Amino acid sequence: MPDASSPTPQTQTASGSLGETTRDPGILWTRLKWSLPFAAAFLPIVLLGVYAYQVAAHSVNDLIEAEHRTATTNLADLITQDMQRSVQLARAIASVPLTVQAAEDRNIYTISARLKAVVVAYPNIDHAYAVDQRGLLWAEFPTSSGAYGMDLSGEAWFSSVEQMGTPYVEGVQLRTNVYREEPVVTIAAPIPSMTGAFLGAMVFEYHADQITKWLQNVKIAHGGHLFVVDHTGTLVAHPTYDFTKGLYREYGSLPQFQTALAGQLHIAEFDDSLRSQRMIATFLPVAIGHNRWVIVAEQPADLAFAGLKTVRRNITAASASLSLVTLMLIIALAHMSVKNIRLNRDLQSKNATLRDITSFVSHQLRAPVTAMRWSMESLLDGDAGDMSEGVRKEIEGLYTVVIQNAALINDILNVSRLDRGVIEVNLAPTHLLEVAERAIRDYRVPVEKAGLKLTIENPDATITVSADGEKLAEAVSNAVSNAIKHTAQGVITLTLRRDEEFGYIDVTDTGEGMTPDILAHLFDRTGIKGNNSDSSQSAGLGLFIARQFTRLMGGDVTVAAEVGKGSTFTYSVPLAGK
Repeated sequence: MPDASSPTPQTQTASGSLGETTRDPGILWTRLKWSLPFAAAFLPIVLLGVYAYQVAAHSVNDLIEAEHRTATTNLADLITQDMQRSVQLARAIASVPLTVQAAEDRNIYTISARLKAVVVAYPNIDHAYAVDQRGLLWAEFPTSSGAYGMDLSGEAWFSSVEQMGTPYVEGVQLRTNVYREEPVVTIAAPIPSMTGAFLGAMVFEYHADQITKWLQNVKIAHGGHLFVVDHTGTLVAHPTYDFTKGLYREYGSLPQFQTALAGQLHIAEFDDSLRSQRMIATFLPVAIGHNRWVIVAEQPADLAFAGLKTVRRNITAASASLSLVTLMLIIALAHMSVKNIRLNRDLQSKNATLRDITSFVSHQLRAPVTAMRWSMESLLDGDAGDMSEGVRKEIEGLYTVVIQNAALINDILNVSRLDRGVIEVNLAPTHLLEVAERAIRDYRVPVEKAGLKLTIENPDATITVSADGEKLAEAVSNAVSNAIKHTAQGVITLTLRRDEEFGYIDVTDTGEGMTPDILAHLFDRTGIKGNNSDSSQSAGLGLFIARQFTRLMGGDVTVAAEVGKGSTFTYSVPLAGK
């Protein structure tokens, strides 16, 4: 029957229902923790998708800009070169002596002949005329009704050539009352007298149809095209616009054109009111005379970026797929983690139950084994009278087995207490000599039976340590027990010593020693396994318990060994008052 102080076995069970475990804060926190890896994995996927889209967008923009810039630059070269030739021609004809003389003499025949020669030789100039110093038209080719004597002094080109004395290129205009209702660009050059006085101007009307023909020959991807706008924002040339509807002046108010007229080449999206469509366009400023025109290369934005939209859809699909796979993996891992938590809790509960049962059984077994030990000691001491030698040997053998079983039961009980955290040490000033004597007390008979010597060297009774005497003696006795098992012949010595802080007990034997592999795991709970039939594998639980006990007292256990020369276990415990 168990005594009143015996521990009662307890059984712990895991929480019962699935609903309870799902509401468990630990499990909820685990699931929350697994959402963080998903966020950490999802963010790079999103960033990678955004980066890939940006790279694709930049590539498409670069291709569009490169195509636009090539087209606008080539057209700008054609226009500026043709305009420069026309300006140089007007200046040359206006400044030759014969023209100057004819202007002074108002010789219509001579001037008309020169104007005719220009129109015939240069198809881009379809109308030429001369005005006097008052801005009155007095000669032209081809002639038109009502033109002679027309006052053109209010035109911008007349004011410029009169004041500056240099050629001037005006913006586009429709000449409805002079020649034909078509867009023309006016190029005027002053006619100077021999003394430098202003005699009038030689004026060419450059037909914008030539620029339109160039525009029609340039093809831009996705239905794109070029067009030209002058410094007033008026359309000069367009591949499809019908100028019989009048001049188109809507571009001048757009900020994209204002930026280009300020001299900045740029690419931008804008709503083209002429085509009623969103366009992506490049705006190239070009110097024409004293003014700045803009050459525009445009194409529908939806068509230009159609490929980019496909790339975006593909990137989105790939990112979504990666995110889904990542989420599924993390959900699976989180589920496994939650499952492991539950299994660990079940295992901990079962282990706790096993430890309680082990503690209970060990405690119950220790009482009868102790009683047997006392009875055998009484018999061996002769309390029951004399016994034959044969009987004594049998009882001594049984006594050795009882001692070993008592040690084993005690080890199991101590490990169980250590696992449950219920072991306590009662520190008190303790004489180290008393500890040593208590440690070897139960091993006198086994030592004699093994033919060994067991001595205490330097039995200094003044060495006092702060320790739990019973547990320290139990720890030291483990080294004595192992020394008996592993020493075939020789001496087992307990040496007492001290330094300024610690008291020491060295347990030295002359046995077989230990290999480095055994030493590395000697104090592990499961480091050395085996049975006593194999002396190299018989350390068991005792050394693990010995180190735990000693460390609870603020000390430690160390070992030094050499194969074939024995081992030395050193127990260190703080001195009393330290």
